[in-house]
This record gives sequence, structure tokens and C-alpha cells, in this order.
Amino acid sequence: MALIFRWYLGLSSNWANAGVPDRKTDMQIWCGPAMGAFNDWVRGTDLELYQNRMAADVAERIMWGAVRLWRLRMVESVVYM
Repeated sequence: MALIFRWYLGLSSNWANAGVPDRKTDMQIWCGPAMGAFNDWVRGTDLELYQNRMAADVAERIMWGAVRLWRLRMVESVVYM
């Protein structure tokens, strides 16, 4: 059974990478916990629906988040000095 699962999972990944239209329902795209963390991060925003996710919009949000964190750390370092 394990060999069958390995065979099927391997093929389904290849079908997704190759974009085989006949096997569209069998395609699997592998992701790790980062995908779940991202979905939690965008929950409640306009990016919650995957149709609204454009690379430039996501990148801009990440950069603004980094700026906010940097500013918070700068304020904390001034307060504790």
C-alpha cells in the first residue's frame, strides 16, 4: 500500500508541475506549515480569498510589516536606554 501511495503522490506532483489538463482533479501541490501560517496571517483581510492574492500585493504587505516591526524595535530600544 505504501508503494501505491508513493507512486500516486509522485505522479500527481508531476502532473501539477507539467500542467496535464486530463489529470487536473488528481494534481497535488505540496506545501508545508508556511502555507497555513500565511493563511492565518491574511485571515480577515482582503487577501483572505486566494483570487485576490497578487505577488506584488503580498510583497508590499510583508515589507510594511517589516517596517512596523523595525519601528517598534527602535522605539523599544529608545525607551529602555
